[in-house]
Amino acid sequence: MQCLLPVDATARAMHPREARHSGRRSGLIGSFVGVGWPHPSRRERPMADILNFLVESAFRNAEAAGAFDDLPGAGKPLPPVDQQDDATLGRILREARAEPPAVTFLKRISESQKRLADLKDPAERTAEMRRLADLQTRLAIEKEAFRRHG
Repeated sequence: MQCLLPVDATARAMHPREARHSGRRSGLIGSFVGVGWPHPSRRERPMADILNFLVESAFRNAEAAGAFDDLPGAGKPLPPVDQQDDATLGRILREARAEPPAVTFLKRISESQKRLADLKDPAERTAEMRRLADLQTRLAIEKEAFRRHG
């Protein structure tokens, strides 16, 4: 690993909050050229920041040394990765015979429409039409949520 020298070896190290207000880079690592450590949004996790910095630095140095140049499959797309969590969730849902809410609403709407066609009493028809309208509204909300958020 290469040795990084401070930009100004005589400058005192500053606390990140102090540096934020002064416009200077701060701290031992933050005083190096091109390194703005710690990033303001990551100050809550200093150990993770140090580890991330070290790992990224090691990768940059290895890449500069050409360690990744002759890897098998270089330049080819990565194979698709099955997310274990998604696969497990899908299996559980299939075993439980669970279905998406939109499918459930469509089935309930179909049943409600059949009941409505068989009803003759105006009061019962009105009540069933209210239930049908409610189901259709819920289906529309579910479709919109799926469209927006996937």
